[in-house]
Amino acid sequence: ASCWPSACCRPPPPRTRAATRTRTRTTGTATHTRTCIMATATATRMRACTTATRTRASTLVISAAPYLVLFLIPVESNAPRHQALLKLLLSFAAGGLLGDAFLHLIPHALGECVSPSLSLPPLGDNGDTEHGRMLTVGMWVLAGIVAFLVVETFVRHAKGAMEVSGYLNLAADVAHNFTDGLAIGASFLAGTGLGMVTAVTVLLHELPHEVGDFAILVQSGCSKRKAMRLQLVTALGAVAGAACSLLAERAGEAAMLGVLPFTAGGFIYVGTVSVIPELLRDAGPLQSLLQVLGLLAGVAMMVAIAHYE
Repeated sequence: ASCWPSACCRPPPPRTRAATRTRTRTTGTATHTRTCIMATATATRMRACTTATRTRASTLVISAAPYLVLFLIPVESNAPRHQALLKLLLSFAAGGLLGDAFLHLIPHALGECVSPSLSLPPLGDNGDTEHGRMLTVGMWVLAGIVAFLVVETFVRHAKGAMEVSGYLNLAADVAHNFTDGLAIGASFLAGTGLGMVTAVTVLLHELPHEVGDFAILVQSGCSKRKAMRLQLVTALGAVAGAACSLLAERAGEAAMLGVLPFTAGGFIYVGTVSVIPELLRDAGPLQSLLQVLGLLAGVAMMVAIAHYE
């Protein structure tokens, strides 16, 4: 007879060495898997923090760098003694605005428009779809022109026409800087090298653009110090764009489809309706020639930047 009272009270059979080794290997594999998952999550968080830090630093540098140039411009106000130089800067601004609209914003909007990553409703076969998307970009450009016209029409009776155009250009510049922030954030998400190249390109693009914006604000009645403060406000657009791009990658691409051509419409309106007519007032033959050269210089600057972008 067994010495144990019943079978249920018997101790479990001793584990074999093979079973022990199997259990040890299973436990070790699970621990190693958890360690790898934790290490991957930590590395992902560190990469995200590094990307965000580089994006913010690049955006702040790009926003602050043009002020070093603005300090060197010997224009304090729109007083008569500054009008000759101010008109040259305005002509440069007009060329920069039109070149930016036709050579940078609209082509980039069309590039986003035909991008397969954007899921827009189909209009038929591929040709009809691309044609419909291009029409969408054109409608956004017209919407920007009409929107700026409506705003100036309702505000013009309270303020001077040139003063209104200065603030309209400021609003368009905020939207433009927002798209620059989107581009910088998306580039750094794709890679550090691409992000640095994009940041340098945006910096080269912003330098002449900020000079033109400064001239428009001064001509609209702002002092040099006030114009520089107002341009500092537009830097918030770039910071907001970079933040949106980091938080939602795909939303940044979708936002560019509308923001880019709308901003282009605003630049076209300000350049043709507000700035160029101002250049035609009281200009002698030599001054007119210099203004045309200044306008061509602004366009040439945008052509060079668009070529190497």
